[in-house]
Amino acid sequence: MHNAFAPPVEGASGVGEGDDTLDRQTATGTLWVVDDTEAILVLARSVFERAGWRVSTFEDLTGARAALADGPAPDAVLLDIHLPDGNGLHHVREFASAGAAVVVVSNAAGPDQVELAFAVGAGDVVPKPFDLRSLLARVERVARAARPERVLLPLPEGHAMAAHIAGPDSG
Repeated sequence: MHNAFAPPVEGASGVGEGDDTLDRQTATGTLWVVDDTEAILVLARSVFERAGWRVSTFEDLTGARAALADGPAPDAVLLDIHLPDGNGLHHVREFASAGAAVVVVSNAAGPDQVELAFAVGAGDVVPKPFDLRSLLARVERVARAARPERVLLPLPEGHAMAAHIAGPDSG
């Protein structure tokens, strides 16, 4: 599993030079990353921006909630549970009610916290450390589910999964 705290490395989880795995530039929407770990803020920004997201980062709930009050809400929020100024779980409903798809991340989420996260509106719960490509895929899935009017974009020509998705009878 990829260590979310390690610096970007060539080819590691799609963030290295020359690795075009995440260079889709499909302008998926806006993402707010709310986490007090600088490495996660930097890595998440890098990966999601390369995938076409417009990213804003916040080190605490106060900044994210102030931005929400100023509007508009983002398409998705990647929200840590343990933040210096509060518990992210207590604010999932606030972001979700504003129209944001919420993915909760934590290095210490037990079954009770996972259950609570889903009960208050989180679309997914991801344990730390996480693989950045998997995180990207999970955030994009939750954002699509929250916005059913969005059209699924086709995979780029030559993408390794295109043949699997198209099936044997499509070619």
